[in-house]
Amino acid sequence: MRSTTPRPVVVALAALAALVLAGCTSGPARGAPEGADPPAGTPTGPRADVLRVLAGSELRDVEPLLEGVAERTGVRVELEYTGTLEGTQLVADGGAGDHAATWFPSGDYLALLDGGRAAVARSRDVMSDPVALGVAHDAAADLGWLGRSPTWVEVVDAAEDGRLRYGMTSPVSSNSGFATLVGAATALSGTGTVLTEQDVAAVAPQLRRMALGQQLTAGSTGFLVDRFTADPGRVDALFGYESVLRRLRAGGEPLVVLTPSDGTVTAEYPLTLLRSADEEEARAYDAVVADLLSDPVQRQLAGTGRRTRTGGPAGAEGVYELPFPNRLATVRALLSAFQSEIKKPSDVVFAIDTSGSMDGERLVQLQAALTALAVPDGGAGGAAGDGLLTFQPRENVHYVEFADAVKSRGTLAVDPADRAGSLARIRGWAASLRARGGTAIHDSLRVAYEEALAVAEADPGRFVSVTLFTDGENTDGGSLADFRAWYGEQAAAGRPIGSVPTFVVVFGEADPAQMAEVAALTGGEAFTAGGQDLADVFEEIRGYQ
Repeated sequence: MRSTTPRPVVVALAALAALVLAGCTSGPARGAPEGADPPAGTPTGPRADVLRVLAGSELRDVEPLLEGVAERTGVRVELEYTGTLEGTQLVADGGAGDHAATWFPSGDYLALLDGGRAAVARSRDVMSDPVALGVAHDAAADLGWLGRSPTWVEVVDAAEDGRLRYGMTSPVSSNSGFATLVGAATALSGTGTVLTEQDVAAVAPQLRRMALGQQLTAGSTGFLVDRFTADPGRVDALFGYESVLRRLRAGGEPLVVLTPSDGTVTAEYPLTLLRSADEEEARAYDAVVADLLSDPVQRQLAGTGRRTRTGGPAGAEGVYELPFPNRLATVRALLSAFQSEIKKPSDVVFAIDTSGSMDGERLVQLQAALTALAVPDGGAGGAAGDGLLTFQPRENVHYVEFADAVKSRGTLAVDPADRAGSLARIRGWAASLRARGGTAIHDSLRVAYEEALAVAEADPGRFVSVTLFTDGENTDGGSLADFRAWYGEQAAAGRPIGSVPTFVVVFGEADPAQMAEVAALTGGEAFTAGGQDLADVFEEIRGYQ
């Protein structure tokens, strides 16, 4: 069960910061890109016992190594996990709160944001993790990729003609997906230099061809790995961090991990001290960084599959590093093009509870959350290109509104020729919702799935998902056991139900345990809204669709 409010995890700090590999190398970590290097040894004098760090969830796997760092330095860290793009925007906007440091896979995006560079006091790289392609052994053999790395053009060709079926995270919500997109676009542009807005337009047709091979999407690396592990045969390959891919298997064999020969983008993992940190926090930061750069800890970090100055994973290839875009406008243009015209289109089926308990403020929150997904770029005071999580051209929005029975259902297509009109119709639907009646969750979810399956069977080339929203327990109709039995029948009949995840929004008095069961059964995820803005929950789910 996920909460949209990042929860602190108290751990001993083992700082990770990454090196960006220059050229074709697997060499040592870079020096500090911002400010002065930390001292060679652990500083003496007063320092904080706790360092609060806003961090990327990719760091969870190094937690077992962190107690030793705390024992040696006397400093532990409270890691509060959040998405890289969301977290860097928070820092740039001055919203890091009492966090003294950040620890994201990349610091490049922060440097592009207004206020981002000014927020950083100093930063140090400790290890690196290039984005790579992990391919099932048999598929790599069929493609002729055993013992050699393909070019991005070869990847595009294999994806377009169906020889490569892959999964990757959404570039809008996950750094690994974003780095994959930047690497592909930069290499395919053929300019040999940093990507520009004009390059984005030029390479979009090739990126669309590549997107034809994507069969699995996710809002986070963890979710992508979970879905692949549950059904490794669904795709031939995954794009992701090298350290993650080397832990995965398909057909009983480890994935063949390849970095495209014409370049990739490396996760930097800079441990960054913010200017808002006080003197004691700065000393704590320096003590931890000094410990992490020691040879024994570098060897431990290399054992996680990352590359450090003491080495890296056995058999790791050299990496030709591609440049990160140097203008925020280029980043926005690339993400906007991906969402609106490059990625395979999506069908989203909303199963929306408007029972009597939703009357009043709860219904107002729900309507506001749905409306926020249907505001055109530049609406509500936003800048053009900001609406990356709103409904996109070529998408279809299906709805099943329910109480003690289905109250209304329909489909609202987002017409590329009239996106503004399409979004207005979706806002009109949200405004029409009214609360009354009981709660028949499982019967209504079954209706939503019939809608989703009809789409998936008619057009296997689309991403299809269900979003279930409820604020109460099931009071009418069939039980969870009944839905589970029906779900099993559809799977046994060969219907593509396993490709349609349900993302559950647990709100109000909804039963978290039952909703988590629904998410687990369908290969989805449950999100607890808690007391925050419901719109944040729906936007987070959009990163998975």
